[in-house]
Amino acid sequence: MEINLEDIKNKNSRIGKVSFIFGLATFLFLTGVLIHDMLTPLAYNNDTQSSIDIRVVVNSLAFINIIGIILGIIALFKKGYRRNLGISGIILNFLSSIFPISIIIMAIAN
Repeated sequence: MEINLEDIKNKNSRIGKVSFIFGLATFLFLTGVLIHDMLTPLAYNNDTQSSIDIRVVVNSLAFINIIGIILGIIALFKKGYRRNLGISGIILNFLSSIFPISIIIMAIAN
């Protein structure tokens, strides 16, 4: 089966839906990591009320990242995605989805 760019751009096609979900998952995860890294030094430098408020934001971002990872894993098991990507692509994407969980667990533990 051949993939052309129009199918990927079209959200009504199967591969378009899956690529949209995977792109959304990646965007959520990367945005969460970026903001989390920017806010962490502010959250833990002292115990004022503002740093406690920032801690709440940092921990909620970790949950946004988890949602992104779950969406990425769902996208991996969609039929169209599996057929068009092949086994090695699925394994690579699965590892890239699972690996950052350790970062998120450390963020929640803090």
